[in-house]
Amino acid sequence: MKASLLFLFAFILLLIPSYAIQEYKIEDLYMHIDIDDNGYAREEIRVKITSTKGELEELEYTLPQDSKNIVVTSQGKKLRYRVTGNEVAIYLENPIKENMTEEINIKFDIDKLAVDYKGKKVIALTYRPRAYLEHMLVDMKLPKDAVLTVDIDRYGGYVTSVFPEPKSFKTEEKEIIWEFNSIKSGEAINIFVMYELFSGRGNLLLIAIATFAFLLGFFLSRFLRREKSIIKKVLSEDEFRVYTIIKENGGKMKQDEITKITGFSKAKTSKIVRSLEEKDIIKKTPKGKTNIVELN
Repeated sequence: MKASLLFLFAFILLLIPSYAIQEYKIEDLYMHIDIDDNGYAREEIRVKITSTKGELEELEYTLPQDSKNIVVTSQGKKLRYRVTGNEVAIYLENPIKENMTEEINIKFDIDKLAVDYKGKKVIALTYRPRAYLEHMLVDMKLPKDAVLTVDIDRYGGYVTSVFPEPKSFKTEEKEIIWEFNSIKSGEAINIFVMYELFSGRGNLLLIAIATFAFLLGFFLSRFLRREKSIIKKVLSEDEFRVYTIIKENGGKMKQDEITKITGFSKAKTSKIVRSLEEKDIIKKTPKGKTNIVELN
């Protein structure tokens, strides 16, 4: 991946619940994200869970950092839950019996989902299910003045405005829809969107231009892909530094060597390596008292 194509932002962790146990499978998961002009988001999740071993009495979800106003319901009734950090433990009033399916609904707000980048707004999400997921639908509604954009740097590299290619999009509603099927446990799903806000209120010509720009950005995002990893991940400054060091050393090196080069503590290096591994940037293999870290 070209260094010019990596954004130096903190990676926004998953917008969809992640489960701590695996005594179930996920039949269907629907996520709707509504983003306002300031980048704040209201998210709604509907997930159908089938118990595969005994009864499920409690589910643990991992929600994004800064999630608030959390409401959890099932069959029209509010469920009790406990929040510890980003972990939300939900108590099921009626346990899900073995081979039975129940729908859980979660709603919450996120203070800042879309982050600023060179005058644009960037959204980067990832989801890694801890159980087999049969079907997933993500429905993201951007602000009405949003225009999809493509960022081109001085070296001719670029980042597409939407990844992966959506199932469909609604131009007037500024709505993008992705669909995924047969997702394995632990398999990473990444979603990336970049847009600008276009002040075209009250001017039909400007609104028409904004609509055309949205369409153009969408189609550019489909055809301007020169390499698989073009928007593979969003990295923090320290993650980007470690990524660059590994790349400059042939894409493979010992973890303790990274610690020596960066001057980071062993704990900090381990945390960065673990984060890069979770984002599928690298893989690590234990060797003696250290790890061999290799780019994917």
